[in-house]
Formats: sequence, structure tokens, C-alpha cells
Amino acid sequence: MAHIFNPENKDKLISDERRRLFKPERLLTAAGLKEGMSVFDVGCGNGFFALPAAKIVGDNGRVFGFDIYQEMLDSLNSRAEESDINNIKTLKVSEEGANLSEINMLKNKEIDFIIMANILHEVPDINNFLKDYLKFLKTGGRLLVIEWRKKETEEGPGLEHRLSPKEVINLMKEQGLKPIYSRVINNNYYLKISEK
Repeated sequence: MAHIFNPENKDKLISDERRRLFKPERLLTAAGLKEGMSVFDVGCGNGFFALPAAKIVGDNGRVFGFDIYQEMLDSLNSRAEESDINNIKTLKVSEEGANLSEINMLKNKEIDFIIMANILHEVPDINNFLKDYLKFLKTGGRLLVIEWRKKETEEGPGLEHRLSPKEVINLMKEQGLKPIYSRVINNNYYLKISEK
């Protein structure tokens, strides 16, 4: 059984401490997110990355936020409304992946950038999960993965649920993606960027 985030802890996701740690605007821009792009934020929660992404892509871009909890999506929608952000569409999905009937307005290969932050370790069948979303990624599009480092830490999922950087790289390669950048964010997290 995968480790699933408890939505009762949703306020931790948008804490000032977490913003200082990740610096989401700077991280997304450095990863290649630009004005006018279309973005999937998979496991968007209450919008820690989705809201900054929506600001970066601007009125000519759009962000699709996916989460398994309606409560998280409702929180994201409220935060977007409070910030006068109108280019986010939220969609409830299952743990297995996208409900494709919900995103049938998209053609294959229409998305420029996919964010999967601290989500892959929660997924029962990672390869099929990735296929569901990556089929929408354009050639040259990017996948940003952030995961817990595979070592004991005071917080986060158990070690048995975590993915090593090598495991993530292998998953990307299995999906036909080319890893282009990686780095350790801090003692708890690392990121990988790959391109289609």
C-alpha cells in the first residue's frame, strides 16, 4: 500500500517555511516554465506549485490541477479566486491516474510542462500513472519530479515508500524521456527534470 498524504495536514503544504525551502516561483522558472505554456500539476493539493505556475504562464497559458481529494481542489480554487487567478482548471482523479473523460477537451501532446511534486511515491502503478499524463506532453515538453530522498528523515513517508533518484531516472527513461537536470534541494528532497 502506497503512502498517501493526509489532507488534514493541508496547511503545511502552503506554509511560509515550505515557501522558503522550495521557492516555487524561482524553481519553476529555472526548470523552464514560461509565459504562455500549458501545465499539468499532478497531485496539486491546495496549489503550492499551481498558483505560482499560473502566474508565470499568465493569461495566455493555463494550468490543470489534478488531485484525489476534492477538499484540496476546493482550497486551491478558493486561493486562486482570492488572488484573482483565472487560468486554473481543477480536476478530481483517482489514485491510479487521470480520469481521461474529464480532460477530453485536450488533444494528445498539448501540454508543455508537467509538475509531479512528492506524488510518485503515493502511486500504486507508477508506469501506467505516468503514461496517463505523459501522453499529453508535447515533444520537447518537460516533466519536473520532486521526491523525498531515500533516507531516514523526521518527517515524510517511510523509507519503503520512497524512490531513489536512480529509480526516478529509470522510470523517466522507460517512458521515453531524457533526464536533463537533477539536484538535491535539501536534506529531505531532490528534483529531476526530463524532456520528451
